[in-house]
Amino acid sequence: MTIKQYLEDLRHRLRLLPKIDIDDALDYYSEYLNEAEDPDAAMEALGAPSEVAAKVLAELAVKEKQSPKSTKQGLKTALAVTLAIFAAPIGIPLAVAVGAIALALLIIIAAVIFAFGISSFALAICGMIYLVISLYVIPTNLALALLMLGCGCIVLGLFILFSKAVISFSKKAFSFISRFVGKIILKEV
Repeated sequence: MTIKQYLEDLRHRLRLLPKIDIDDALDYYSEYLNEAEDPDAAMEALGAPSEVAAKVLAELAVKEKQSPKSTKQGLKTALAVTLAIFAAPIGIPLAVAVGAIALALLIIIAAVIFAFGISSFALAICGMIYLVISLYVIPTNLALALLMLGCGCIVLGLFILFSKAVISFSKKAFSFISRFVGKIILKEV
């Protein structure tokens, strides 16, 4: 394993650390290995990159534990807790209201889709009724029968267009709703 490969493996194992800590560790070990008379022996003495990464993580954890927390950070925490306590009487009802509004919007969208679906079904029934009545009117009044036949065909054409529009709208609406609810659920988890 070359020094470059060793350091890249070490970088990969430290990828969850802040960039400054990764850079510090890599600078230290890069300098150590490049100044060694025998880099292979130096790598052997250090151990595998996983062992070095574990050592770096342990050292950073000890250093983090030993560093005293500043009073400024403690003051920020106390301020945040105080703000949360005072905001709870307003925030909780507000969150419930937002949830109720979201639920009402979902119900409205579902009702509109249902209403358009029923309207589409009504167009189909009207178109068929026009066609059937035009067949009964043919013997008595040919002009009226042709008019009703034309109206029936127009209404059935409107049914087809309206049905496609309702299906397209409902697919887009449910897709949007599912993505929106998914984002909300993923944020809470």
